[in-house]
Amino acid sequence: MKLKTFALLLTGLLLGTVILPACKKTKEEPKIVTPTPEPEPEPEPEPEPEPEGPMLKLEGKVAHFSSKDIIKYIWDYKTHPKELVYKGDRLAVIDFNATWCGPCKALYPHLELRAKELKDEVYFIGVDIDTDREVWVAASNLLNPINKYFGSGIPAMVLISRDGKTIKTLVGFTRKVLDQLDSFIQEHK
Repeated sequence: MKLKTFALLLTGLLLGTVILPACKKTKEEPKIVTPTPEPEPEPEPEPEPEPEGPMLKLEGKVAHFSSKDIIKYIWDYKTHPKELVYKGDRLAVIDFNATWCGPCKALYPHLELRAKELKDEVYFIGVDIDTDREVWVAASNLLNPINKYFGSGIPAMVLISRDGKTIKTLVGFTRKVLDQLDSFIQEHK
């Protein structure tokens, strides 16, 4: 019996020294957590200032301009209704057209081709006379003395030299009109 008692005492002693301390809650030191500062967001790049005049990236295409674009980059027809005060820095070809006009649709690929070839020398601009009628009326009022047919049909192109002093108008879509367009570009670019 003494052996059983001894074994029980030994077992209790082992439990008391090994197992119980492991189960006992120990008082932990509070952890001090210092928040790591969040990285400051990178400042957004400031938008590039809008260039003066039509320093547009047309990328060799015919740009479709609204009346607001025409006023801003080409000609402020509200301020100067009786004269074309050109704001551009290179030759401009403004094509007045409409989506329902067959000759306008036929002319467009020819203008696109020239826009691609002359992307650094000439602005090619399209104006839809239905959506931007105000520009069409202003141009017609100004240019009818130059070309009595301007304003009576489309497609109608206004060709403006780099300095804005030479203005030519072309109406319709024929081989002769394309030749006159090419001649004007060669002469004034």
